[in-house]
Amino acid sequence: MNERELAAELQRRKDDPDEWGDVESGPVVKRRLSAMVSDRLSEDELAAVQSRAALRGETVSEYLRGLAIRRVTPARAHQALPYLTVSQMPTR
Repeated sequence: MNERELAAELQRRKDDPDEWGDVESGPVVKRRLSAMVSDRLSEDELAAVQSRAALRGETVSEYLRGLAIRRVTPARAHQALPYLTVSQMPTR
């Protein structure tokens, strides 16, 4: 069976409940965040940050937290959507 035939076969079976076993999910552990940081942005900066966060499927808080954490931790794997740098922010 070649790759195309295998893909077609898997596509046919994807909704067949007899093909797939029950998935056991573990408990969801949510981080408890206890510190708060406040910052002020211009309207243009905020719009740029909101736009980039939305593109990544994150809230503004998640996006900014990710930026901050990545700045102070060792290099990590490449992200699918790069973060916006200050020089990329729109100006009026």
